Amino acid sequence: MIMHSEPADPHAIRTEFLVPDAYPALRTVSAGHLFRSVIVPRVEPGPAEFVYIPCSDRDLGRLNALAEWNLLWECGHIRPDGLASRVPVKARQLADRYPEQSFRFAPLTRTVGKASAYEPLRSLLPLPVLKRFGLQPRVCVWPSLIPERAASSDEVERLSRAVAFHLWPLICSGSPPSAFSPTEPISLLAHGLDFWLPYLDLVIQERIKAAGRVPYKTEQERREVEAFQRQVPPELDADLLRPCYGINAWDGEDEAREATIDMIDMADARGRLRGLLDAVRANRVEEDFSTRWSNAREDFERKLYRKRNKVRVTFVEIDKTPTVFAPDTEVDIEKKLLWQNLFAVLDAKERHVIVCLRNGSTTKTEIAQELRRLTCCR
Repeated sequence: MIMHSEPADPHAIRTEFLVPDAYPALRTVSAGHLFRSVIVPRVEPGPAEFVYIPCSDRDLGRLNALAEWNLLWECGHIRPDGLASRVPVKARQLADRYPEQSFRFAPLTRTVGKASAYEPLRSLLPLPVLKRFGLQPRVCVWPSLIPERAASSDEVERLSRAVAFHLWPLICSGSPPSAFSPTEPISLLAHGLDFWLPYLDLVIQERIKAAGRVPYKTEQERREVEAFQRQVPPELDADLLRPCYGINAWDGEDEAREATIDMIDMADARGRLRGLLDAVRANRVEEDFSTRWSNAREDFERKLYRKRNKVRVTFVEIDKTPTVFAPDTEVDIEKKLLWQNLFAVLDAKERHVIVCLRNGSTTKTEIAQELRRLTCCR
């Protein structure tokens, strides 16, 4: 049983640890503290589905059951019957309905909300980013266990903006977030904590597995686990193994940045992130941009006007030359402006208009007046 405690500030960090080499950081908890062995599917797990289960802050039995469920993350879609019977009915029904899917059940309490589930994403943010968005530095623990603190009503919203600020240079370099509207798809994606959380979850799992497993304490313990392994039904396609170590998944800004890049790469490998970003960039509309200039807006407008402008216009300046009159030449004697069948030079196939300006003989006002006259005549 995971006991509930209520220290004044269980995740407080001493000032001497708030340095770039030590913060941000993520600590993981080993299931070896509670379980002698875990059953591990042989197939590679996919991203887990994060489901938020409403719970009372005082319902310790339900909170403990959800904490143990998350602690047994290596079991994937397989859960011991005794544990499955203790989790809330909605969580059990969901797991039964999708037997091949891995779930993380995060308790949704009145005082904490979703903030507890998002702690791993918080642990990626350097101290300056946290301060920028009014967030306090904390010791973050994975997997999500029992919430031990109250969260402000806007903490998740501020965390969302902080994560987007942190991720933006890595997923949309060249233009700042302020160059886009709040509803622009990549901006929404950067703020989407529920989108990033499963892929960071996979990154953490990989790092834990690379650290190895807790050794057997005695030879007798080894023989007992091996005996239970022989009782695992073949159809489960799983092994009974010792739990993994609890580790520091990352320490300091450099390692946290590496974890951030790994999360983006994981989102690309498992969620086709780069294909999604390319599709968004190729199908942007004017409403996706703010009024601020940016490289992205300039590229968009260049492509937009090139596609919409079906008639290409070329201006050619001609030195003063003798006027040549053709049989259908139209001459303005007063202004000495020659317009020789202007629309005849229009290439119907290429939609290419050539405007010839005689050097020193025409002004912009005269050109505008004549074009207006010709337009009215048509």
